[in-house]
Amino acid sequence: MRPTISTNSEIIELTSSSEDEKCKKDSLVTARKQLRDWKEKAKDYKKRLDVVTKDISIVRADQEAKLEEASREVARIRAEHDSKIAEIAEVFNALNSGHEQEMDSAAKEISRLQSLLQMSCKKNEELLELLECDICAHSIARPFTLKNCGHTFCYNCLRGWFLVLREEFKLKHPVYDPVHRFEKLNLATASQLAQALAKDYSNFVHQVTLEDVLPHALRQYPHYSCPLCREHVHSKPVEVYTLKAVIPLLREVVDSNHKAEGQWAEFFDD
Repeated sequence: MRPTISTNSEIIELTSSSEDEKCKKDSLVTARKQLRDWKEKAKDYKKRLDVVTKDISIVRADQEAKLEEASREVARIRAEHDSKIAEIAEVFNALNSGHEQEMDSAAKEISRLQSLLQMSCKKNEELLELLECDICAHSIARPFTLKNCGHTFCYNCLRGWFLVLREEFKLKHPVYDPVHRFEKLNLATASQLAQALAKDYSNFVHQVTLEDVLPHALRQYPHYSCPLCREHVHSKPVEVYTLKAVIPLLREVVDSNHKAEGQWAEFFDD
């Protein structure tokens, strides 16, 4: 009779080794799937970043083109203004030289030049009005442009508008707390989140996200919009430095015109 070697300990050891191999394979499959998911998310984030970068470039190019055109118009109006002032000075010099026969034609020329000067001043004011804030109706001191719609406003006006929207949201949602928003997550909710994520990690049947287990109040947040067209604002406004530099120059020209017109206001009506 041939002897047989078979013990319970050897059978248990072989079974345990097989289970360990299976666990390792399952863990490897899980890790590979998670790695693929991360790669897909990274590609998606890169695509979104490229789109945002392209939008910013388009807005910046459009603003720079508009500002360059405005700068050229300001320079042209300033040169025209100086030329008309020089012509008026020449006319007054001719009158003072004693040429009586030229008085009539000189008066007509002065009237013509004054009309041209008024038209030039009006153009300056119209151009300055185009650069006014639609909220406060004053020249934009610190211009910020919304990337979604391209509208531009003062920093203080735009910030005040966003504060109003946020306060209105807080009145409708008293529990909203932007600073300690997620600190209100209690232990029971945190335990529920941990169990859901652990279950999802083990079987990959259901997609559980943070939004699924957070209380509804913690998932609410204010939505901001453009004060002019009401389009939703999804990103931070961009400060327009070139427009910020042009507006004071144009304001200086308009103010100098008003000052020149008001020098004799206390003596004459027109």
